[in-house]
Amino acid sequence: MNVQAYILNISAIQSMEELREMANGSYAHAVEMPLMVGKREIGEFTAPKWIMRGDIVFFYHAATANTHNKRLRREVRNGNLEDAESLNKYLDYCDKLYDKYGGKIYAVGVISETPFYDSDSGWEHPHFKSRIFAPIENVVELRYPIPLNQFKEFIPITRQQSVTPVFGNDFMKLKSMICRYNSVPYLEKCTTVSFSLKDVGKGTWIRFANESGRRYLNEAQFRKYYVDFLLMSLSDDGKIYSEIACIKDGKSVGTVDNVIAFDGAHMPVEVKLSATFDGQGVLEQLERYASADEFKGIADDCEYNYEGIVMVVDTSNIYIYDKNVNNTLNVIISLDEIKSMADIRRLKI
Repeated sequence: MNVQAYILNISAIQSMEELREMANGSYAHAVEMPLMVGKREIGEFTAPKWIMRGDIVFFYHAATANTHNKRLRREVRNGNLEDAESLNKYLDYCDKLYDKYGGKIYAVGVISETPFYDSDSGWEHPHFKSRIFAPIENVVELRYPIPLNQFKEFIPITRQQSVTPVFGNDFMKLKSMICRYNSVPYLEKCTTVSFSLKDVGKGTWIRFANESGRRYLNEAQFRKYYVDFLLMSLSDDGKIYSEIACIKDGKSVGTVDNVIAFDGAHMPVEVKLSATFDGQGVLEQLERYASADEFKGIADDCEYNYEGIVMVVDTSNIYIYDKNVNNTLNVIISLDEIKSMADIRRLKI
């Protein structure tokens, strides 16, 4: 199975307030949380938005955690605190976790669904404040964790953020290292894309997408190596208009990613890595585009525009948004079903 992967860098307790919450049992230690996810349970953890179902996450406990633990212990010792005993007891526990996992990849998990954006601030675990999460399952604790000094030469851990991408040959090296000492059956079956992006063109883009599982690092790659070819195939004249201002009553209401001539009419097209990622925000954006009565800079070479309708393409599906029907996204076809140009032509029937 072709996959992409990332390392989730889990840091130490950062503040006295956080330490007190942990010691009082308000949260489990962030290092332990992945290990609470069994084969049947699913946990939600920080993830990059380009990750997809079936991809891999490596859990890593920050090498700098011990420094933070020592600093907090000094603060407890110098602070003459009433709860010093319970705080020191919890710091003893943190030290044990660090001795076992610190500066090491200690667990591996599988992404079970596409990432989502969580705007609800109700869940406030100190180490998962990112708004982007992905459900993760089948977490396997490594019997022999992999120390940083064994992989830092080819995968330097990103310290500015909690996510370090792992792609291509780097993934294969890390996978081999982990599987040499540990039993992680699903990881053993994983590979990375062997098809180079430089080889993607008119005759190969569908094959590449099928072989890679449409795993693109960002929206720009997805557009260039998949959507542009798809839209050229769907367009009546093979033309794609990009970054087009949508005009309503003479005023711009937003800029849609593309416009194509589709079955005799102008069709606005919006491109996302995940159309469901931002929920209501995406629908509000599409509603503005669907209200347009003109597309700026496009000659009026079609008899009419599609009124109230926007086509949406993400890495999973082609959707139609119809403002006049139910103000929701309706799947027209899964991209998994597009195996040849004949499948695309059938969309226009």
